[in-house]
Amino acid sequence: MPLKGPVASVAPNGISKRHFLGKIQMKSPAKEQNTVVLPGVDTDADIAEIWSGRATYVRDNLYTINDRTYGVKPTGTVYPVRGKGFAELNKLEYTALKGLKEHQGDREAAERDPRIARFAHHMTDKTWETARNVFNQGQERA
Repeated sequence: MPLKGPVASVAPNGISKRHFLGKIQMKSPAKEQNTVVLPGVDTDADIAEIWSGRATYVRDNLYTINDRTYGVKPTGTVYPVRGKGFAELNKLEYTALKGLKEHQGDREAAERDPRIARFAHHMTDKTWETARNVFNQGQERA
């Protein structure tokens, strides 16, 4: 089966660790939109399927495999977009998640952290709830 899209001319390579729930740290960059890979998702197998041509080429640089959509940059870097086992977070939710991870799930401690406090006036209970749900999924599967 001939390869379509970016993988026809460049080999896909690994996903940045900032996307993996277990690897997120305070220094992980928060983008406007962030997709977090939850524990138990075999992204290496998905990438192998994309490279082998067994994934569905959607359009532009997007591929779907195992109910998950990935993007492939022109450099070959693969990134998660949406799907089963992924959590989509905005910048504030991702920042709250980083705080919860840093402070072992303690929201109050996270809110006092100067690296988080500067965003506090923009964060709502819903922001923290969303981050908490993702954090908890990591705890359940650890």
